[in-house]
Amino acid sequence: MKRRIALAVLAVALVARADDAKKLVFETPKDWKELPAQSGFMAPTSSWEVAKEEGDSEAPQVLYYDLGGQGGDVDSNVDRWVGQFTTKDGEKIAKDKVKRETFESNGLKITTIEVAGTFKPRKGDPKKGWKLVAAYVDGQGKGGPFFVKLLGPEKSVDKAKDAFVKWLKSAKLEEKK
Repeated sequence: MKRRIALAVLAVALVARADDAKKLVFETPKDWKELPAQSGFMAPTSSWEVAKEEGDSEAPQVLYYDLGGQGGDVDSNVDRWVGQFTTKDGEKIAKDKVKRETFESNGLKITTIEVAGTFKPRKGDPKKGWKLVAAYVDGQGKGGPFFVKLLGPEKSVDKAKDAFVKWLKSAKLEEKK
């Protein structure tokens, strides 16, 4: 009997989560090139390529992740993001040395960080001179968290940062269809 009650409670919770599910929508700049959808574990929900600066070998990307309400709290994500970078000398970057800001927009609490140095991707060679502007978007009980990154060569990321932050501030929660 207890097992049936537990299963019934779990079913109600799953239905409530599905009914409450929200997605973020943005006013995406027209000059951002939407990239083909990716699949697999930890693949972004959506991604875009932004213009690269002269001299940079790669264009930065904007990566949006909706993990269905999963993904940890803001501090664990900041730790993970900072841990993906080292200094020029290969030293760890202290979390308290990165720029961190929190603001609210359209009922969402958004925490951003900026970290630069040598990026260590999960696959491939380290990338020197890279920068990450990452955002943890908390729907404050209405959805999320959601995760957004602007990642690429530092000069190009710096040039794209204002448009990225404006894009973040345009985010709104909508019902999933």
